[in-house]
Amino acid sequence: MITLTQRLHRTRTREQGILDTLAATDRFRTFIAAVAAARMTADLAQGGLTIFVPSDRAFEQLPTEERVKLLEDPRRLRGLLRGHMVQGLYRERHLIPFTRLPNMAGGMIALSERDGDVLANGIGIVTTDILSAGGVVHELDGVMLV
Repeated sequence: MITLTQRLHRTRTREQGILDTLAATDRFRTFIAAVAAARMTADLAQGGLTIFVPSDRAFEQLPTEERVKLLEDPRRLRGLLRGHMVQGLYRERHLIPFTRLPNMAGGMIALSERDGDVLANGIGIVTTDILSAGGVVHELDGVMLV
């Protein structure tokens, strides 16, 4: 049973933009910092997006040198971030009929299912359907490198 507190949190989250929603969860600090470093805050504010967001833990799995190089190169970082973004709103129930979705970097995100879990480019989706006023977020357990 959903409590009143949970219902109010869901309502507030749906009224917040994507970055505010991510900040409220406290699991996406690296992604938020990457968006700022790549000067893409306005891109996320436009709304109507589905974003496959790597958690902080996912970014920590990258070798330190790779992570530092990435965060210091805004052009490469923009490409990586756009590779995690899709125009349109795709909740979990909408993902499985597709095998591929075009990302905003000009590539594709391959979707598959294994043992009841949804994968994006072979990376597990840990949490689905984090809703905000700007779109839908799915938490990834890895970083899709482009």
